[in-house]
Order: sequence, then C-alpha cells, then structure tokens
Amino acid sequence: MAQAAGNNPSTGKSYAKKAKEPRVAKKIRISVEGIDTNGNPFKERVQTINISRSGARVDGPCCLRGPGEVIVVKRRWKKAKFRVVWMGQVGAPEACQIGICLLEPQKKIW
Repeated sequence: MAQAAGNNPSTGKSYAKKAKEPRVAKKIRISVEGIDTNGNPFKERVQTINISRSGARVDGPCCLRGPGEVIVVKRRWKKAKFRVVWMGQVGAPEACQIGICLLEPQKKIW
C-alpha cells in the first residue's frame, strides 16, 4: 500500500499513514472549493500528486481549517465531495499538501 505523510494537530508530530488502495502518481489539474481558516468560501486551482479510486494526495490548498473538512473537487465537468483526512505540517516537505477521501463512491472523478 502507498504511504502518505500527515500530522497530528494535537501534538504537531508528523506520521505516516497507509492509504486504503494503491495510488498511482498522476498530476491532474483540479479545482477545490471549501471553507478557509477564516470561515470564508474559497476556490483554488491545484493539482493532484497521486490518485486512487477513493482518494488522492493534492498539492496546493494551504487555507483549509484541517482534517475532517469537506471540500468539493471539480475536474472538467465532473465534481464530487471529499473529506480532508490529513494536512501537511507547515515547514515540512508536505506543507500545503492534503490527503482526501471520496465521500460519493458512485462518482468517478478521475
């Protein structure tokens, strides 16, 4: 299984987390919509680092509040809701990267 790095907000420590499915390295341009750290809606163009049927590692959105947030990911005419499961720690190589899990398994966005 693929490894994804993350952090524990309560301790500030990084950890490795195994993805449920194997991931494929694939850069795909997507749009992410959600609520930022100030409680305001945002929309940002970012790209994936790797993908699986049920999730992805995304490089870009630094303004999210944290794990547990629900975001909308759009790719061309397709869109689906995802939950943020981890966020890279500020100052770490994974800064501004997030791990996301598909909340609508019937939707195929990749």
